[in-house]
Amino acid sequence: MKMIFHQDKIFNLLKNSAENL
Repeated sequence: MKMIFHQDKIFNLLKNSAENL
């Protein structure tokens, strides 16, 4: 469960970074 939550957080960060580019 924790790993999935961690991956989700990283995925959101990557999505935000892609939007900022």
